Amino acid sequence: MKSKVNTLITNIAHTRISLSNNFKSNALIRNIFGKMEDNLQKEVSNLEISFKKATDVLKNCKLSDKILNTVKRNIEAATHALNTICDLQEENKDDIIIDEFSDNEIPPSDDEWGNTNDFDDMIKACEEAENSFNSIEDASDPPPENENQSLGSDDEKNDSIASNEDSVLLPSNKQDFDCDPPGEEHFRILKQYFGHASFRPMQWKIIHSVLVEQKDVSAVMATGYGKSLCYQYPAVFQNKPAIVISPLISLMEDQVMALSVANIGACFLGSTQTQMGKVKEELLQGKQKVIYMTPEFAESAEPLLKNLDSKVGIVLFAIDEAHCVSHWGHDFRASYRKLGKLRSTFSHVPFIAVTATATPTVLNDICSSLKLKNPVKVCSSFDRPNLFLEVCMKSGSVENDLLRVMIKKNGKPGFSGSTIIYCPTRNSTEDVYKKLLDMKVSCQIYHAGMTPEQRKKSHREFVHDKVEVVVATVAFGMGIDKPDVRRVIHYGAPKDIESYYQEIGRAGRDGSPSICQVFYSNGDFVTSKFFLKDIKSEKFLAHRADMISKMQQYLNSTRCRRQMLLSHFQGEEVKNFKQSEKCCDNCKKKLKRSQMNNNDSSKQNLDGKKDFAEEAKLLFGAIESTGGAFGLSVPILVVRGSSNQRITDPMKKCPQYGKGKHISEVWWKAFGRLLMCEKYLQETRMKSFGKQNMFGSTVNITSKAKLWLEKAKRSSENIPFILEMSTEMVNLEEAKSALAEKKVAVPSIPVKRILSLPAINSKPTIIKEVSEENSPSLNTELERF
Repeated sequence: MKSKVNTLITNIAHTRISLSNNFKSNALIRNIFGKMEDNLQKEVSNLEISFKKATDVLKNCKLSDKILNTVKRNIEAATHALNTICDLQEENKDDIIIDEFSDNEIPPSDDEWGNTNDFDDMIKACEEAENSFNSIEDASDPPPENENQSLGSDDEKNDSIASNEDSVLLPSNKQDFDCDPPGEEHFRILKQYFGHASFRPMQWKIIHSVLVEQKDVSAVMATGYGKSLCYQYPAVFQNKPAIVISPLISLMEDQVMALSVANIGACFLGSTQTQMGKVKEELLQGKQKVIYMTPEFAESAEPLLKNLDSKVGIVLFAIDEAHCVSHWGHDFRASYRKLGKLRSTFSHVPFIAVTATATPTVLNDICSSLKLKNPVKVCSSFDRPNLFLEVCMKSGSVENDLLRVMIKKNGKPGFSGSTIIYCPTRNSTEDVYKKLLDMKVSCQIYHAGMTPEQRKKSHREFVHDKVEVVVATVAFGMGIDKPDVRRVIHYGAPKDIESYYQEIGRAGRDGSPSICQVFYSNGDFVTSKFFLKDIKSEKFLAHRADMISKMQQYLNSTRCRRQMLLSHFQGEEVKNFKQSEKCCDNCKKKLKRSQMNNNDSSKQNLDGKKDFAEEAKLLFGAIESTGGAFGLSVPILVVRGSSNQRITDPMKKCPQYGKGKHISEVWWKAFGRLLMCEKYLQETRMKSFGKQNMFGSTVNITSKAKLWLEKAKRSSENIPFILEMSTEMVNLEEAKSALAEKKVAVPSIPVKRILSLPAINSKPTIIKEVSEENSPSLNTELERF
């Protein structure tokens, strides 16, 4: 009897997968049936509610009455069986234990639970419902030509973020590809075991390279493209095991469960495996088709793998999250670097290296480190057109910052859908979590300082929509199977641009519009740069510093943010990128300003590039005059003619002294940061002395700046110094323009902190009205800019 209940759970899970794959409302259905799985193991009576919700969802689908009635009848039959189970539960509360019997336990043929036909009816009803769902798929109208479709493994079935140029490879397609198209047998296996009728071209290219050409493959595939299918499918088709190496134990365990639901033998080998002997025995009997393991386990498993290869054969090795191999990647792991030895040992077996985030440099390092032999290289588009990218400066108040992106729900603040808030440290994670609790927001917390049980509880409650928000360090979300995350917030600057891209990849996997926001302050980068002190290799230090600089440039740029991301990962500048209000905050602001400028010719144009030749000469000269022995502060004090005690008498005799006093200190600092991002200035860490663990840096001009200075000195004409203003500088210009109006709203905090204010068009919490008549200090305020 207990085994039949387990079968029932499996059927419901399989039905959930089938449902989520066939309807646009897949996220809702997935959540309903996900809850059904949990509730059946805890409180079977609650399932009836979920079935009723499923009925309501089905009404919203464009189905014929005949099909809808068939599904309804099956759901009613299943509901009837559930009612019977509920009655039995009340009568036999002490006997219902579903999830605690051993693998070797043989359920009795009969027991005191009641008539076993009730369970048979329930299982039959689930099977009939599944058949109905299949008939729905066959009868439904075909999707639009460019509609995103999900063709991954079960962990990605709700993902649908293919680039617009991708099409699916159907049995009837006559498209030309650089390899033979799949045959009827390929489609039969795809449909039978993975529930899909088509491949994506890139998926089939990888599978064909392994099955037919026996070639190695390096693949960069955007989140949601369906990379798991590429290494799971060959194992099923060839009836030989695939070895999958991944750093994410929870994800591997989830995939093993999902494959088991689809009747595909799968197992996990690692430190948490409690039945290692039994699993190894099944391996050598050929019962397991997809074998997951950590890189640490793979390093010591060579004898086992050799034995497996000789007795059963291995169809492929798949290295998931392959960016961990590369020193130049954002998440290097030493254990991954040793996997090249496996390639040498199993030289006759194809290797697949897959990742969602890799630049051309990282990809080349992956191929070299893993010793891939003339690999087939494939790369999907990095574009995620359904994600809106936005960057905001922190205001100094967590509550005020979050309120800017929250909505009112039942009189209380909340978010418009599932939200992940990433914080850089445990302390900041705790702070944001406590603030949300004070605001009565339904949320959970996740970081490495929690016990595994606590982390698992937070993960489960978020995935199953029991809480709306999870506040976490970056450890959360790797491989998370939740397609309907509507918002990802970074409260604090991400450590680098590649980590950032991977983390925002958890948003909008269902293809629906989602928002990715960063709240940062310039102080966030002090922490990132502090940890550079532990890096011994000068070459690697320069690389990590460059990664931080690119993140700083991304956050402080007025360029299209999507264009910047694509240019980084494609290794070359992406040109002719069309601006759209749905793209990023910078594009939205530029389009709005353009419209305002068209209506008012007196408005200053803050878009495009500007000549900063005079300012650059002053700052470069001040840095050289002070010997490059300081950070930005001292040269800026020199330029502004400061009498600060740090300014010595020789400094006061510099030709640049006081020449830039008409410009505010905060502007000069913003300009200095822009010059660092554009590689005209270089920040160098200072070595610690004695036993003190100190951190400091100096700023010097680079060869790029020296080259411009030499040209400017030699030329009798003015040599322009063209740069695009940073976000900080645009905010300052807008604030200056606002102050110049006859009547304006001025924040009641020092203007020096203008960079910490929200965007200029937002509403400050406290404002005061100022005009020329009642504010004699208005000109003084303007001069400070």
